Amino acid sequence: MDQFSSDAFTELDLAIFEYRLQNLDGSPVIYPNVRKIYIDEKWGRVNYNKLDNLMFPNLEEIIIINAIDPQNTILKSIGPLLIAYDKLRFVFSAGKNETLTLPKEIKAIGYQAFKHTYCSHIICEFPYIDCHVSAFEDSYWQQTNEFLIINKTLFRAQYKRNTLTIPDDITEIDDRAFDCFPAHAAINVINTPYPLSSMSKNLDYTIIKNHLFKIGKYIIRNAPYIDIDILAHMDCLKNIEICNQDNTSPYKTVDGILYSKDLTSLIYYPCGKSQKTFKLPDGTKHINCAAFCHPTGKKLKLILPQSLKTISEHAFMNTQITDLTVHLNTAAGIFNALPVIPQSLHVVQPDGSVIDYQFKKSNPSLKEQFSLIWDQHQFDPDHIDFALFAASSDRAKKRQIALQNIAHNNALPCYIDYLKRSAFAYGKDIMSQRNETLVINYLRDESVYLSVNALKKLLKLSQELQLATVTAYLMNYLHEREPQNGSLKL
Repeated sequence: MDQFSSDAFTELDLAIFEYRLQNLDGSPVIYPNVRKIYIDEKWGRVNYNKLDNLMFPNLEEIIIINAIDPQNTILKSIGPLLIAYDKLRFVFSAGKNETLTLPKEIKAIGYQAFKHTYCSHIICEFPYIDCHVSAFEDSYWQQTNEFLIINKTLFRAQYKRNTLTIPDDITEIDDRAFDCFPAHAAINVINTPYPLSSMSKNLDYTIIKNHLFKIGKYIIRNAPYIDIDILAHMDCLKNIEICNQDNTSPYKTVDGILYSKDLTSLIYYPCGKSQKTFKLPDGTKHINCAAFCHPTGKKLKLILPQSLKTISEHAFMNTQITDLTVHLNTAAGIFNALPVIPQSLHVVQPDGSVIDYQFKKSNPSLKEQFSLIWDQHQFDPDHIDFALFAASSDRAKKRQIALQNIAHNNALPCYIDYLKRSAFAYGKDIMSQRNETLVINYLRDESVYLSVNALKKLLKLSQELQLATVTAYLMNYLHEREPQNGSLKL
């Protein structure tokens, strides 16, 4: 059938014209003047898939004839819209419009329903519309529009530039919204009306693990709440920008860094920032949990202000602070929050002078010791030396250092406490060597740190090991020390 003959019709019975619906090459025959078509339901059940949205560009009405059960028909129509098996199947002339409203009777959109159409904004009166993933295959919306929107959901988007700006009226992003992007595309800036965590049900798949997204800048126009976990998984993120930060948002951004609105709390420091040094601004009082949560294991030199009061325990997850400057006895909990002790530590004194410390190694015990003396306002060279001493695992060397320190008049009492705590265990180790001379020398030098009960335990051990000289020495020593009332204590 040629183009001239198809112009002659204004109405068409599809069952009669079945063999004039397609050209020899399989392409659809276009009937530009047809305003009304008739579909026999029995014929339509088998052959409705022979139709195409291109066929009737000016269609106004579809009439279903010979319906077996008018109350429960397989084929239904609303104006130029054809519904098959309760799903929208063809839109015909309505496909010329960019915006199309589907009445509430349509509760689902079927396979390739919008093929060869220009519709890019679908408004569904039924709020919970079910849309087939291929409903918009081979449609033309990509030629003129960047987004395909169903109600307030970004259903599909296409790549046009490195910046993706999502319109204000979109509140949700479909899981496959970015499947139309070519493999070479790369999104460096994303500008959203709301935080991505509130717009996508499966953000991990849609954005975070999508190879197309290398987000360096994240712009949020309305941010009542931001999920920090999402920010922490944006490896390339360098800048965060909150557009309405002077109005309803509880956040404020400065130099791409996220703070509380009053700038007293650091919320998040983007892990993609190239700076090796970060100085918190004066006035910052708190560092939030996961503020420095960087999956890439970022290393950073950090300078904390005098105003800082508290740091959340997990503020530095996966971030190694290699160089730290902190004011004396501010920022409670800082060492507990750090994964490891910095290699370089600079402590600003009340008079403005700075004491520098270098640490070659760090371990959990040292961090615990530092946390203790910092929070007890005892962070001075003497207590730091004892913290290093207490964190050491070499017991013999530690006892030697402790014995040397207690010889000084201003020695810290913690060295004596250590000798008391470790004397019995050390005595057992020496006695196990069965060298009586070595044991007796130890007892002469350090028995003062042993309680009477500890001496009695060593006496029992010496008897078991058959160390006669040591046993005799201990018995004489206990006889001298133990009062007649039997309540002997060191």
